[in-house]
Amino acid sequence: MKEIALLALFATAAFAQPASPVVLVVDVDNAVQYRSDIGDPAKRGTDANSTTAAAARAFTDVLFIGDIVAVNGKPAKGLWTSRQYLMNFNPAPAVGFAVADVNRGTIAECKWEFLDANGRFVGGISDSGLAPHAVTGGVGAFFGIQGQMAGGTSPNPRAIRVASMSEDPGNRRILGGGTNRIVFHLIPQQRPAVEAVLHGDYSPVTASNPARAGETLILRATGLGPLLPGTTPAGVDRFPEPPVEVNSPIEATINGLPATVTNKIGWPQETAAYRVDVTVPDGVPSGEAVLQLTAAWIPGSIFRLAIR
Repeated sequence: MKEIALLALFATAAFAQPASPVVLVVDVDNAVQYRSDIGDPAKRGTDANSTTAAAARAFTDVLFIGDIVAVNGKPAKGLWTSRQYLMNFNPAPAVGFAVADVNRGTIAECKWEFLDANGRFVGGISDSGLAPHAVTGGVGAFFGIQGQMAGGTSPNPRAIRVASMSEDPGNRRILGGGTNRIVFHLIPQQRPAVEAVLHGDYSPVTASNPARAGETLILRATGLGPLLPGTTPAGVDRFPEPPVEVNSPIEATINGLPATVTNKIGWPQETAAYRVDVTVPDGVPSGEAVLQLTAAWIPGSIFRLAIR
């Protein structure tokens, strides 16, 4: 009997697959590399004009600055910074650069601060290393996140401009810069999930009591992250009364059609449950439908519900 129980346990473990990584494709514009070529601190950031940087050598310290403009093809805002040492690692390096068994240009530490399209703070991600970079942590909606980051191909490629640190970075958008696309493969600490779907009278949506097109449903959900202002991780405190809005952008789809989100709050006196009100879009056929939430561009598991 013990052998049978162990076999059953191993079989269960074998079929229990971890959730796939979440992909975040981040587009950056107005990106400039500021090269540390000025020894006198008083002269840094003083030139209002476009500048030309001195030639790079090993140990040259640079700072990239760029604007986040889209995440997964949807408008967003935010800041990308990357501090790097130009080393040009190579088994047969050019004079003045570093010998190594790998071909890598830099050692980098990147910081990403994500805002929604209206400029509200969503969360931050840090990554570092050679290439690809290891995601070393996150804050806000990305608290506890793991993963990696690698470069992608920008849909509107434009070379990142290289400037001297004598250039005034306040003119970065006026003087212009390049584009960059980064692809994150992330394992979030938590993902959106729907626990229950209710009618407006709080009765459950069932096969015998289905939802209808145009009806606003009440979802009990988990994994939506912090409430406003987005700095306290979910689970630390009970959600307050009166309710406070979820900080992250929340989207809902039913059978792939956008469902309008009219309410997104922490369920009062709960620590990890949220209320999200969504309207069933026109065009959803009768029968079983698939509902999915996305929080801070992280898609959740699917929930099946009946539609009449």
